[in-house]
Order: sequence, then C-alpha cells, then structure tokens
Amino acid sequence: MMLHDRLTFLGFLVTTARDGAEGLAMLDVLVVDGILLDIQMPVMDGLSMLGKIRERFPSTPVIVMSAELNKKKLIKAIELGAHEYLLKPIDVDLLAKKCCTVFGASWAKSDSDVSQQHRSIHHDCPSTNGSVAIEKVMKNMKHILIVDDFPSGREVLREKLELQGYACQEVENGSEGLKAIETEHFDLIITDNQMPVMTGLEFLQCLAEKPKDQRPPAIFLTGRLSDQLAKAAQAAGAWAVMQKPYKDQELIAEITRVFEPNRSATSSPSSLNSPADVNSQQDMRA
Repeated sequence: MMLHDRLTFLGFLVTTARDGAEGLAMLDVLVVDGILLDIQMPVMDGLSMLGKIRERFPSTPVIVMSAELNKKKLIKAIELGAHEYLLKPIDVDLLAKKCCTVFGASWAKSDSDVSQQHRSIHHDCPSTNGSVAIEKVMKNMKHILIVDDFPSGREVLREKLELQGYACQEVENGSEGLKAIETEHFDLIITDNQMPVMTGLEFLQCLAEKPKDQRPPAIFLTGRLSDQLAKAAQAAGAWAVMQKPYKDQELIAEITRVFEPNRSATSSPSSLNSPADVNSQQDMRA
C-alpha cells in the first residue's frame, strides 16, 4: 500500500506535492499539522524548502526523509529545525507512529481505532525499514574520507557508501586529505594512489607520522598494482590494498572488516588483491 493510502487509512488527511515549489504554493492556501519532506526533489530540493518553511511557517513540525545518510545534509536539516530525519526505505506503520508523535495525534493501536484520528499532513514528494532519530544518527554514523582526483569517481563512490549508511567527505588529493584530518574526525580513509600534488602513497606516509588518534585505517586503491607498491602502502599503514577496477560488494566487505573485526575475523582478505598482497595483509594483521 502506498504511503499516501496507508496514512489516509490510518486517519490522516493527506495532500501531496511533486516538488518543493509546488509544496510551498500549496502551503499558502492550506493549514496543516505537519509536513513530510523528501530531500531529493526536482525544481526545489527539500533543504531549500525546509528553509523557506522555517521563515514562513516556523511552528509547523517537519519530518525529513532521505535515501542517503549525508552528514552535511543531516546537520543542515537539524539547523533548519527538522524534528526527525528518516532513512528510506521507511516502513509505513513506523512512519505513521512518528507522524503521531511529531504531529500531535494519538497512535491507533489497531486499525479499528483509526476513525477517531484525523490530522492534516502535507506530503512533499511521493516517498520508503528504518527510522533514525537525529541524535542517534549523529552518534552512530561512521565517517569516511574519500581521496581521489577524479570527481565523478568520488561522487559515485560517495553515493554508494551513503546508501550503506556511511557519512562521506571528498577531497581531490593527499594534501587536501591531510588538511581534512586536521579539522575533522574520520573512521576510515579510502584513497586512490595516482593523484597530482600528493599521491595516495605519499598521503599514507605522512599519516604514519601523525599521532594515533589522527591515523584512521585506510583502504588503498590503485589501478597499477605491483608487489612493491603493495608492500610500500602496507608499510605506511594501509589496512588493505585493492586493485582497480573493483567490485562494489568486495569494497563494502573490506569496510565491514574495518568496522566489525570480530564479525569478520574468519573472513579472508579481499580477492581483489594479488596472492602476494593477500599474504602480506594476513601477516600484517596477525
């Protein structure tokens, strides 16, 4: 059952808009108890609309929905007064409970109770199992720094990792990566090797000289893998060395090994490495 239909069945009066601009126009003529707002929309995105809602309707509660866990967008949504930040896909019954909590209705414990419940919800963008309270998201998010001089490559990787629930920041070379680490905390670095200004290997070598709390584990990517380069990267502290192109699921598996070592203790290193590299990684982790 679609989100609109399920919320209507549960006793909410729901109107919809296709994008932020249309939603704002509708709010000029509607009085609503709350707003469900998607981040990814054409014409006017959700954050832009949220800013305008706060200017014109400051007391109206807003639940923000997004398919990605993006740190900058999450912080911006909080600053703009979002009451909840929900990750898609969202179970509609769970969302309905959130609507009751945020918008001030009483949650119907069974479908037979819904006739007493009527609240008006404005839903911008059709929307998507997981709900994440803002405080919990900020506390539990793992932050990954992506270092690569290829903009589209960084963006694609960031989008894939955000869909896995990671918060990501991008920089274009090792020098910029060092600056980022000076000002922000990261739980993992994924770095390419072939870059101008400072290569990935040089970046890792500089990191190796820093205090332990400024040396997050690093996954080293290269399209020109050799035993010599792999050994140099590992000597500089690389958690893993991976050959490009790689399979998405194998990179995700390697990231899981970083964050959940007990769960993956019996797993073998990524098959993207050469046999010599695998043996070297096993020796290093032993």
